[in-house]
This record gives sequence, structure tokens and C-alpha cells, in this order.
Amino acid sequence: MTNTDWLNEIVPEVSQGIKNAIMTARGVDPQAAYSSNQSIELVEADIYMRMTIMPEFSEGSLSIKYDRSSLREQANTIYEKWGDDKYTSGKPTIKRVKL
Repeated sequence: MTNTDWLNEIVPEVSQGIKNAIMTARGVDPQAAYSSNQSIELVEADIYMRMTIMPEFSEGSLSIKYDRSSLREQANTIYEKWGDDKYTSGKPTIKRVKL
């Protein structure tokens, strides 16, 4: 199974072009054999974050809507695991401001 095959299994609704662009940005070879490592997991997290901005889709009785908070949470779990710069705790940063 290649990295592309694996990503197609977990997120089939995301276009291959987006997956390839994210893999390229992370330095992951799409045709390399899949192994659960830091690079491919960070690609997975980036895809989840990308999915948070995908619009809802409805046509007839078909409706596609993503749970954005769950996607962000899963992505942040991966970012935190690997100490990635994209990690955000989701907690507001409160700074002391003197007026």
C-alpha cells in the first residue's frame, strides 16, 4: 500500500490534487510504501484541517457535512504528538495589558 492508497482509504472525499499538494509540501512521496511515521501523520492532520473549510454539500437526499470541531481536535492531537508548529491548544492566549 502506498501513501496515496492509505490517504484514499481514510479520506476518499478529498480530491487527489489536494492530497498530492499537501504531501509535496510535507516532503512525502505519494508512491512510497506507507509506513505510519511522522511525515504521513502530519499530512493526515493537514488534510483534516483542510476539511474544516470545505463547504457543506446537499443534492436531493444526499447531504455531506463535516464535524469541524472533531476534525480540528484530531488534527491538533497529531500536531501535538509530533510537536508541529501548527498545533494550537484551542485555549485563548490571555496577555496582560496595561492601559
